[in-house]
Amino acid sequence: MSDAWISRGWPVILLSAAVFAGDYALTVWGARLYRNSGAKDILHYEGSYELTPYYQADIESGRWFSRRFVLALLFSAGLLTVLWWITVGIGLWPMLFAVGVGSVLLREVPVYLRHVQNISFFRHIGDLRVAAGSHIEYPRALIYRLSATDMAVMAMAWLVLAALLESWFFLGGAIGSASVALTHFRQSRRHRPPEGP
Repeated sequence: MSDAWISRGWPVILLSAAVFAGDYALTVWGARLYRNSGAKDILHYEGSYELTPYYQADIESGRWFSRRFVLALLFSAGLLTVLWWITVGIGLWPMLFAVGVGSVLLREVPVYLRHVQNISFFRHIGDLRVAAGSHIEYPRALIYRLSATDMAVMAMAWLVLAALLESWFFLGGAIGSASVALTHFRQSRRHRPPEGP
């Protein structure tokens, strides 16, 4: 598989921005459904619905427009633009742009899957048969651990594809997904309740 399509610059940067924006919009939608569908009465997530601390206040307030998000979007697009100019524009290791784009785009795949699962689940929460007053508690450490596991599995899949297809793009996906997995694994350890005496 050729990574040549990635070197196109602006179309790829705009695609990355659209994927980034879609992630934010799906997070707001999922958080609103969680609060308003009755899911919150059955599933208790410790802490914020949002895993990334930078966005938690905006997601919890249900803001569709967020200055924090716009700044992060501009920063991400700016980084990809600079990376394109250094690698493809002046011809210095163009494969690094493919790695950067893969890192940004492919780590979103498990995130989008999680959003679709959550939204579908929250929309059909009424179909559950739950004893009155019953609920499930998700400790923050477990939430981060589950996310780290999803991202680690995807990192391995991207790494296999990178090797089979000799693709820098999939290598970037492996690196980006592994980076998020490591971050969430560290967060899970930070939120682990203290052990007893």
